[in-house]
Amino acid sequence: MIYRLDPRLPIAWRDPTTLQFGSLNPKALLTEVSTGEERVVAAMRVGATKPGLAMIAKRSKITSSRLEELLGILEPALEQPTLPAQRTRIGLCGSGPTVERLLWRLEESEFTANLMGKTIEEVSRSEARLEVDLAILVGSFAADPALAGFWLRRDVPHLQVLYFENEVRFGPIVEPGDQPCLNCVELNRRVADPSWAAVASQLQGTRTPAESNRVASEVATLTVRLLLEKFSLVEGEPFAGICLDIETGKLSLERHAFNPLCTCRGPIPISSRSPILQGTEMDFPRWSVDHSWQTRTDSEISVPA
Repeated sequence: MIYRLDPRLPIAWRDPTTLQFGSLNPKALLTEVSTGEERVVAAMRVGATKPGLAMIAKRSKITSSRLEELLGILEPALEQPTLPAQRTRIGLCGSGPTVERLLWRLEESEFTANLMGKTIEEVSRSEARLEVDLAILVGSFAADPALAGFWLRRDVPHLQVLYFENEVRFGPIVEPGDQPCLNCVELNRRVADPSWAAVASQLQGTRTPAESNRVASEVATLTVRLLLEKFSLVEGEPFAGICLDIETGKLSLERHAFNPLCTCRGPIPISSRSPILQGTEMDFPRWSVDHSWQTRTDSEISVPA
């Protein structure tokens, strides 16, 4: 331990034999200060270890008991050690040059990064032994619903980095319950493009040739820059994502919204469903909040949770 007096505290002589640390309400007060004790105080102004102070006290003919007494008196005026900041723990899901470069960039930026794997089985095994504050999912064309749901169920924020033919889409950073989830993004995409569901099912698991080493380096650097902005991709736009044009390097904004058919914010009210889904809901009721079945006659049948 280093004994160092807090440099923010003024030190003044109240009289020839009294040394005051602090101002109106002194934190420490030494009376009848000897020359040897002045040397101890001078050493503590710059910082000294206990053995170092003991050596100074011995040469100044200060007993060990008096040194302990001095340290007790001066303890309120000592500089308090600060604990090292907790490094944010990032879990990388996926494989390829972008994941490899992200691992380097994150470590350079004082994040703790761990490779989690690319399949749900690998990620599940890694998550069982690693603490994760934020997960990054790197993929091509379509989000992996299993991985997205995995982190959503564990209330772990996660960011999707998704490659397409000529662009890379970042985000949104999903704060479970607060931001639209990746399923919301997929459902909204299907509303905008009815053929997307069929296209996405064919592209799932494929890799785009756009993920070259050069582009991977650019994407990794941009991802880390976004994370250094306190997990907010765009200031004032909590539901926003970013799209990078691979050819031009131009960045554009993508706004996302909760989808009414997604259950990331809770059960879907029957009134918001289509007539067909409403009929299905009435014939085959969903679980109620208290884990019991609710029938059309309003009678309940308890089922063990």
